Amino acid sequence: MCVISVRMSVLRIPVTTRLYKGDCAITEYTLEDFPVFKDFEPGLIELLRKQGKVSTLVKEAVVHTQMEKCSSVGFILKGTLRMTKVFSSGKEFVIRNLSSGEMFGELVCFAGNNYPCWIVATEDSTIFEIPRESMLTLLQDKDFLRAFMKSISKKSLHLNNTIELLSLKKVNQKIAYNLLSRSEEKGSRVFELDVTITGLAVQVGSTREAVSRSFSELESLGCIKRDGTNIEIVNHEDLENIITG
Repeated sequence: MCVISVRMSVLRIPVTTRLYKGDCAITEYTLEDFPVFKDFEPGLIELLRKQGKVSTLVKEAVVHTQMEKCSSVGFILKGTLRMTKVFSSGKEFVIRNLSSGEMFGELVCFAGNNYPCWIVATEDSTIFEIPRESMLTLLQDKDFLRAFMKSISKKSLHLNNTIELLSLKKVNQKIAYNLLSRSEEKGSRVFELDVTITGLAVQVGSTREAVSRSFSELESLGCIKRDGTNIEIVNHEDLENIITG
């Protein structure tokens, strides 16, 4: 699901530091399983191996900073990255979390601009990066172009969700919006909440305590039911009224 993620914390890695476990052979990973590569012919996969570069990152490794010009498109083969703004105080504002199967830099790469934010490994991760000129060649392949445009469309939807979420003032409105979005994504009124209360607080830019109170309020109003990590949307209309109220 596409939601804004906001977190304030101290970034431990200095601006000039980038931590890698070291580049490794791409044959250690299955590119064919990556969404944009799954329909590639073996010959094109081999070309991809030659043109791209795999790096294995340790947790909190700085992948790219705002001072760098974006000249490649990145693919997350394993792990999670976060897109974050870093202030002079060392605190960070997390814009979005990215997980395996997602791309980064696919828009700014072709604009010739710097990265708009820092990209940091939230956990040990593996990424594959392709230079801009090689990307232009790959985009001539119809299957790749289709998958690439699908990724860009998802980013546009994320932007729309971000704008909607930012327009909400109260925490219970943000939680209601978040839960309805998850329900719509799963196509079911019953779904598992795949994030902790603390993680959800990060996503909506609030505190764990405020989010817990909002859940209790939504339950008492009969909008939702909770059973551990399982959530049931009991009254969809009431949740919508909370969002618009």
